[in-house]
Amino acid sequence: MPAARAEGDDLRLVSGDGYAPFTSQELPGGGLLAQVVTQALRQAQVSSSLDWLPWSRGLRMTQQGKYDATFPYVRTEVLAEQFLFSEPLLVVRQHLFSLAGSVYEVDDLQSLSGSRLCYPLGWQLPVAVQAMVEQGRLVRHAPKGLNECARLLLLGRDDVFIANGPIGAAALAATGQPVSRFRRSQSAFGETSLHVIVSRGIRAPRSCCRPSTRACGGFAAATATGACSGPTSRPATARPSAEAAAQIASRVNSSGRLAAANRVCRVISPAISWLSPPSWRVST
Repeated sequence: MPAARAEGDDLRLVSGDGYAPFTSQELPGGGLLAQVVTQALRQAQVSSSLDWLPWSRGLRMTQQGKYDATFPYVRTEVLAEQFLFSEPLLVVRQHLFSLAGSVYEVDDLQSLSGSRLCYPLGWQLPVAVQAMVEQGRLVRHAPKGLNECARLLLLGRDDVFIANGPIGAAALAATGQPVSRFRRSQSAFGETSLHVIVSRGIRAPRSCCRPSTRACGGFAAATATGACSGPTSRPATARPSAEAAAQIASRVNSSGRLAAANRVCRVISPAISWLSPPSWRVST
């Protein structure tokens, strides 16, 4: 268990590399969303540090409480069981990317059967595609980053990868090949949002789950079982039962992670809501 940390300590953040233009060690400020998160904290006068780890390791260490938060993640049922989600950093739409001679469309996923899908380790697949992988109808290859997926298409080792427009374009550009060698599907998966997430294991205080609480600033507004109304009049998408709230409160510990959870809950979401409202959408 991590040592107890004082309220004034830096918030320890972790993200993964190779997700340009959103997160990348090679980009100024660590990428667009790294800048949004750090600026949100700076706006609230909270100091933070950002480490870079492989996606799956950073996620695991955040779940264990060794980091206070990680980003950016799409909300899935599996992650929602283990993490609380901030207000959206960005809303995106994902496409299928392939070589120019191969046609795959989101509105015809059956055409993917028997194909080789490249999708980085630790990234969460769309539900319908994950089902195909689990059924053995689609073979998934999971390298460390999306740039490898674009290169593997060129080498003929994979057939398709999934990405939203900006990171897909960045991966194609990283190959140094003309964009005409690739194809992006015309149809897209439904809108998904990217979030900062905090482990439920840090036992966020009961106030984070009371609909009337303003301090939480909508931190859990995207979760299915723990929502706050946030600093504005925008309604929460869900509200926890009194029993669930009491259970969270009863499991609060004194390891020092409670203070960190409360600070993330109190600070990041309202600042993010101001800096990058959910109306930010990327579909190209």
